[in-house]
Amino acid sequence: MAQDKPTVESLLKQGYDVVGVFPSDAGPGILLEDDDGDRLMMCFVAETPQSAEIVTQYCKPVR
Repeated sequence: MAQDKPTVESLLKQGYDVVGVFPSDAGPGILLEDDDGDRLMMCFVAETPQSAEIVTQYCKPVR
């Protein structure tokens, strides 16, 4: 079974904290850090005036 792609919501449920936000050409960026402080994830989100919620486009680990 394929592992689900991480989202901002799933990372927050795993104990990650938002440690930064920033604008980018890929959409608003959110930097999340795990409870131990040894893993960082960078996520990009998107929304439109018609959308019911802001959705995660993708997340990637920061190495």
